Amino acid sequence: PASKKPQTTPSSSSSKQIRGSTRKKGYRPIFKAFQGRLQDWKDTNDQLEKVMHSIVNLRDRIDWQSSHLLMLAAAAQERPRQPWQGCGFRSASVAALTVEDIHLALDHDLLQHERMLAHLRSLIASLAQTLDAIGRRLDEWLLQDIDLTQMLQLQSLQIMDSTIEESRILEEARHLYSLLAQDLFRKQSAVQLVLESCHDGLVEKDSNKSHMAGKPRDAVKQSVKEWPYPPTMGLLVDRLLSTP
Repeated sequence: PASKKPQTTPSSSSSKQIRGSTRKKGYRPIFKAFQGRLQDWKDTNDQLEKVMHSIVNLRDRIDWQSSHLLMLAAAAQERPRQPWQGCGFRSASVAALTVEDIHLALDHDLLQHERMLAHLRSLIASLAQTLDAIGRRLDEWLLQDIDLTQMLQLQSLQIMDSTIEESRILEEARHLYSLLAQDLFRKQSAVQLVLESCHDGLVEKDSNKSHMAGKPRDAVKQSVKEWPYPPTMGLLVDRLLSTP
């Protein structure tokens, strides 16, 4: 007699569907938590970049203000200002900034600069903590994947397809974590460079520290130039965040 193909009973089919549903239910909450921490990382990184640009603008203004003060001081020594200067019709100095105005602007920008540095320290620490949280979610995900794979070795083709898709997403998440760790180290080094470049050379043009530690403006501009992460990493972040 011809051999009959084994038929799948309703109970076995239902059992496989339950197993597939169990795997999906266990995988989704951890993945959603992973996406939440990844979104936190992206938001913090965007804030850090904005703070870096603010420091660039502040150091440009501080450089102009301190240079202008030195220029005015040198001009005053060469030719002292007479009491009657600036009092005539259409005097060119009526609308000019006074030394007091520049000092006020310099004091304000120095205070803002100090606040931005404090904000920079806080955000880079938050970025590191967020990466730690991403790592913990990834560890939970890997452990669960190992346990469920051992439990569900016999599964239908449909469930196997979903398992392959989950494994692909998990592999992308593992690869992204290694990229995030490298990116964090690079940005911590950039922040350290910006912090160390904050010395007397920021306002004193002839300071010896300006030559030993580098110019403050050049240090932060170089850091901002190298700040963005690689485009391929950005695509991977967006793809994982948009995965339903």
